[in-house]
Amino acid sequence: MKSNGKTSGAIRAAATILAVLMLCLTGCAGGGAGDQTTAENAQSEKATEPLQTEEATTEEPYVSPYNSLDGKTVVFIGNSFVYYGGCVTNLDQRQDDPGMFKQLCIANGENTVVYDCTYGAHNLSDFTAKGCKNGKHNGSPTTPYNGCPGAGTDLIGGIDLEKVDYVFISEAGSNNSNFLTDCRAIMARFPNPETKFIYVAHSYTYFNNHNNIINGMKKLREENGVILVEWGKLVDDLINGRVAVENSAVSYKKTTFIVNKLDSHHPNMLSGYITALMCYCAITGRDPVGQAYEFALTTPSGTGTGDPPGCPADIDEFISRYYTAARATNCKQVMTSPTEMAGIQKLMRNYLADYLVQDANAG
Repeated sequence: MKSNGKTSGAIRAAATILAVLMLCLTGCAGGGAGDQTTAENAQSEKATEPLQTEEATTEEPYVSPYNSLDGKTVVFIGNSFVYYGGCVTNLDQRQDDPGMFKQLCIANGENTVVYDCTYGAHNLSDFTAKGCKNGKHNGSPTTPYNGCPGAGTDLIGGIDLEKVDYVFISEAGSNNSNFLTDCRAIMARFPNPETKFIYVAHSYTYFNNHNNIINGMKKLREENGVILVEWGKLVDDLINGRVAVENSAVSYKKTTFIVNKLDSHHPNMLSGYITALMCYCAITGRDPVGQAYEFALTTPSGTGTGDPPGCPADIDEFISRYYTAARATNCKQVMTSPTEMAGIQKLMRNYLADYLVQDANAG
């Protein structure tokens, strides 16, 4: 059968169109596979990239700049110039003491062992390894005197001296010519090289210008690294008008700080608090301003010997026993005034400047 020209042309056109369609389909199929491969590769590369996480922002724990007394052991070595005002309590020698120093530790959340090794009318020479040689025992080792069992007694015996962290030392009311020798002999008894020593200078030293003590303690600081707590200088300066309490409405005089019945040289409970707080801040670095003081009004102070026996239990009983009349002293007025106590605490800053932490942000 013979085809005509129109039929042949139509067949050729249809074949051409089919070829073009096949070519397009093949190209599209190839392109799809390529695109899929590319997507899979991109996904694979993305999977191998490290995960982007936010930078860790863990906060460092706060470390206090202060020296904590929690778990520490402290020893006070001295006489009535330490215990009379209540810094430590009389007649509990070589036992954990509940006096004002201990109360400051408690107020700051610290559990501290405070050994009271203070004996009335005893000198630093009585605390050396040779034992007490105080002549007021009348030469008899069995005659007690001011809490001391007798001559020859080791006045810091029974305490594990290796475990003592801080030792406070204070001479009696004498201008001891052997002051340096006696202090160093006591210091040598503590075998732990980490033990720190503090000399506590009371007001009687400054009232009487005891130069052997004043000059000697400076040598202890320079040559032995001893910390100096000069509470007596602060009191002497206040009495003599060399310094003043900020915003004070009180006239500061000797009887503000010192008793006037039975004797006129022992510290009262205000002085006892000043002693305790300056001692505390000198070794912890804490600012004295803002420290608690209310407990000082009810801390047993004075001497436990005499008539009546036992220490006065509070400020009123103390004044009744150690002042000629209540009006003879304004110490209670000062101790119950937030303004006066804050002013005295501010003065302590100046006398302890070398030992206080200077970090204004410390808490």
